[in-house]
Amino acid sequence: MGDTHPTGIDIVVNDLVNLTCNGRYDTVPRYIEANVANYGQEDATNVPFHFQIYQERPLELEQYKLWDMESCILNTWDVVDNNGDGVTWSWTEKRSNSPTHSFHTQPDFLDTYEAYSNDSLILRDWFHVNSTVGDNTVSAAYLTFAYWCEGEFDGENPIDYGTIYIVNHTGRYKVGGPYYDTQGEWVVLRNATGDNAGIDISDWIGDDIKIEFNWIADLTGNYEGWYIDDVNIDYSYTAPQPLVWSDYQYADLAAGEEKVIKSQLPWGTIEDGYNYYIQIYMADTYLDDADPSNNELNCSVWFGDVCDAAIDDITVPSEVVFPHEDGYVSVPINVTVYNNGTLSEPVPVKVTVRHKITDVIVQDDVESGDIGWGDIWVTGDDTSDTYWKITKDDFYSPLHSWGVSDSPDGVSIHQGKVWQPIDPFVQGGLKWQSKLKWTGNFPSGEGVMPVFRAQTYYWDLSLETGRAPPFSGSSGGWYNFDADELIANNDMYWEQIPEYQDLIDAGEPEGLATLLEALNARYGPDGQDVEDFSQLEFGFIVEDDDGVTDDEAVYFDDFKLYHEYPGEVVWTDTMTTPVIEPGEYYQLNFTWNSTQYCNYFVTAEVLLGCDMDPNNNEKTTETRIYEQMYSDVEEYDTEDNTAGKSDEWHIVQECSICPDDHFWWNGNEDNDTYRANANDVLQIKDTFNFTDASEVWLNLSYWALLEYSTYNNWYFPGYYDYPWDFVVIEISNDSGYDWYPLDLIHSDNQEWTDLSYELVSWALAYGLNPATFFTDQMQIRFRFQSDASGQWKGVYIDDVSIDVDGNNTFFDDMENGDSKWFHEYARSYVMWHNETVFGAAHAPSSMWFWNGDTRNSPYNGDAFLTWLYLVYFYGGAYVHVPGDTTAVFPYGNVHTSTYDASFDEYRNNMDEKLIFEFDLTHAYEAILTFDQNYSFADDEDLGWLDVWTGSEWKPLLMMKGSADWYSIEYDISQYIDHSAPTKIRYRFESNATQVDYGWLIDNVSIEGKVDYTAPTCTASLSPATADGNNGWYKSSVTVTLTASDNVKMGTIYYRINGGSWLVYTAPFTISNDGSYVIDYYAVD
Repeated sequence: MGDTHPTGIDIVVNDLVNLTCNGRYDTVPRYIEANVANYGQEDATNVPFHFQIYQERPLELEQYKLWDMESCILNTWDVVDNNGDGVTWSWTEKRSNSPTHSFHTQPDFLDTYEAYSNDSLILRDWFHVNSTVGDNTVSAAYLTFAYWCEGEFDGENPIDYGTIYIVNHTGRYKVGGPYYDTQGEWVVLRNATGDNAGIDISDWIGDDIKIEFNWIADLTGNYEGWYIDDVNIDYSYTAPQPLVWSDYQYADLAAGEEKVIKSQLPWGTIEDGYNYYIQIYMADTYLDDADPSNNELNCSVWFGDVCDAAIDDITVPSEVVFPHEDGYVSVPINVTVYNNGTLSEPVPVKVTVRHKITDVIVQDDVESGDIGWGDIWVTGDDTSDTYWKITKDDFYSPLHSWGVSDSPDGVSIHQGKVWQPIDPFVQGGLKWQSKLKWTGNFPSGEGVMPVFRAQTYYWDLSLETGRAPPFSGSSGGWYNFDADELIANNDMYWEQIPEYQDLIDAGEPEGLATLLEALNARYGPDGQDVEDFSQLEFGFIVEDDDGVTDDEAVYFDDFKLYHEYPGEVVWTDTMTTPVIEPGEYYQLNFTWNSTQYCNYFVTAEVLLGCDMDPNNNEKTTETRIYEQMYSDVEEYDTEDNTAGKSDEWHIVQECSICPDDHFWWNGNEDNDTYRANANDVLQIKDTFNFTDASEVWLNLSYWALLEYSTYNNWYFPGYYDYPWDFVVIEISNDSGYDWYPLDLIHSDNQEWTDLSYELVSWALAYGLNPATFFTDQMQIRFRFQSDASGQWKGVYIDDVSIDVDGNNTFFDDMENGDSKWFHEYARSYVMWHNETVFGAAHAPSSMWFWNGDTRNSPYNGDAFLTWLYLVYFYGGAYVHVPGDTTAVFPYGNVHTSTYDASFDEYRNNMDEKLIFEFDLTHAYEAILTFDQNYSFADDEDLGWLDVWTGSEWKPLLMMKGSADWYSIEYDISQYIDHSAPTKIRYRFESNATQVDYGWLIDNVSIEGKVDYTAPTCTASLSPATADGNNGWYKSSVTVTLTASDNVKMGTIYYRINGGSWLVYTAPFTISNDGSYVIDYYAVD
């Protein structure tokens, strides 16, 4: 490879050698040293470098003109009633900054300003902003003044407020505002910089101006208004950056050479206590430099003693459990203070706790359709169709998402879905979150791009490298998209603009709100004025030059735009450190005794009066105070949704043959046949104890006409009857969870036939050990199975008896009803149980819930396959007839080939629920938390998290596929039942094919906030006392009900003379004669 340096000469000023930009030094160096280089391929001789040092002085303002509002102001100021309501500004003595008068937004006889105010106080005569005063040149001009204000503010936006304008012969220009609340104090703006800075009007130096104070208000919520006093025009005659040193140094620089050059500072050039702006640049404008952009260095450095303390860290537990029985909880707040200066100082620190207010602008789980959503295309791509669709192909919660999973192959797609316009500049800064998933393998430079569309252009959150989408490849599952985290943890394209770094340097957090502010500053009306950012649409674009095809797809769900900001102060305290030496740390330990549940911002702030760097004076963290209402719940209920389904077993009598004989029949009288696809169970209710039995006989009578066909066996010679529909007699030894086939009833046997089975002998022949197989949980059932076609008469069952070692333990001839039996469509049972072994490698505790079956025994048998097993694998010479049992095959158990067997897996055809009930009657916030681990065999095996709404179960989350242990947190506050238990359930459904290990649930808990204090409710009458005799009123009476609560007020109810309860919305009047009893109460 050749030389990568530029041809010719390339002079570079790299950096300062003995100083650091933005550094602070209490000792002035003798030399200013810089590292310079020639990165070109040609030598350079006698290169001049210009050293310049400017002192950065604060502006010193001098009062030039004062209007103190003490003279007859109508000769000086005009008042203008812009809205024509007859009320406007007035000279007053009600409040003043000095000494006795000010100007007020309304006359003294009005305690509050008027609705729809639009009134101005304007300087009557033109004022000339001087460019010189005597021999002095005016370098800066400021408008300074004092004001007191109380206007309407909704917690986020000023509603009634003041604005200041400068008026000249070309127009009216806003320079200050809005002004709406000074917390009952006068604010005096007198300085050029800092918190009490006035308004810079230097743009009007040499111009004639008027000053206008304008007040506007809406129709309601009027307060005391705005007072103006001591209005000044102040001038500064000092240069903000006087040059204090200039020097030239020369250097020979060979190709590729670096060296240090230095300039000696004369004694007294640098004064302590100032910032100095150091500029070093290559001064030969005739030199043919390959890259002129890198031959200058500019740096600010402080010389002198430094008074500066910093909040290094503030730590508060992120979550604090508040046991309501104690009435309070102690919250430790630890603040680490650092002396960042050169002076030894004690540092006062103030800690303030405020409510954390969260306002949701939009939160869409894509379950309400496409209302509010729009489309966005990038010019030049296929726009003939919209490929974003609401889909059920994949989703996070509960049933739908926005997705793109198919577009024309080879057609470039740059298409997005965006939410309707919102104001992005909200209190606390906009936040954006969503669930996001992308599958397949999007190549680098393609994938998913978060975007926001303004009035003219769309803007993206692309990466700096290649301006590429931040999400390519495959997500591997649902990804928690958070715009703040994306911006903070990656190098983003737009972070290159200097306005963004300026905000970061000033203490703004890296994130979406800061980026939007920077973009607005650079490209908005106050910058290059190429875009209007006042309304933005947020969403996602999929970018794929070859189209979204094959296994590629993009989905997003649970889209949320919101903002958070501090509310009212709930606690504050100030402590002072001992003297901290420069470069040392000290930790202050505060304790806040909180009596309320809430989310809070906790801020630590340095209050050092001489502090020189406000950007490191403050840090904020968060905490949440809540109650742990339930933890790792172990009590639960289950429900089998496959139980209780309809079947066709019922007792009948054949009156034409035996009018006094009753028996069971599976069929229906409408067509005298059984139904298709039956899987109907007829089961003896009793559970039997066959432990240690030597002989157990099951006896019954049956009559059958069940579908069969005669076929020539293709494998063994001869014709066979192929039965299609069966009754399988099944035995369970575990109360019905697992079943073993005793025998099959099938084909054509249109006469009553007696069958008897000795179960101990059958078990031995079947390959079972009677000593372990027979238990005290034995059950017996008849399961009727039919296919989809050919429904015949059916089967009758009668005279069922059980004898154990010669003793009859059960008999029923069906002549006394069906009380000894139950019947239903075959259920799958519930496998949910407490587990302590399976999954232990991942489970966070010693016991959890699992829906897998650990028995490794048969269920869900197929009678037809059982018959085929018996016939084919017995060599073809055997024809099974009822009574033979299924134990004739000598080489193994029938169930291994014809019955499903679950071992550490869930079962087929399940619909089971794990249900928890919580008493949340006093809760006003409830967060459900749990851990889960699951593996489901296919996409039709699903897990659901549901909540009971009071009338139905609502799905919240759906699980499919597989996942290792992870935690879930879900806010169920809106579903709290304050009059009954709040219920949640985990519902699992499986299909008839494959199985897997299933679903494990652990640490089911509820945390949140509770309120045990009832609201108070009071009534007042107007007139307050009776105006008639003996306590009677002779005029109408107005009743006002008021209520208050320690958390949040709900509804007031009342009734009159025992009538119906009514919702109180406003005071009501009683006018008719009579005696009245008013009952009332409030709920929170």
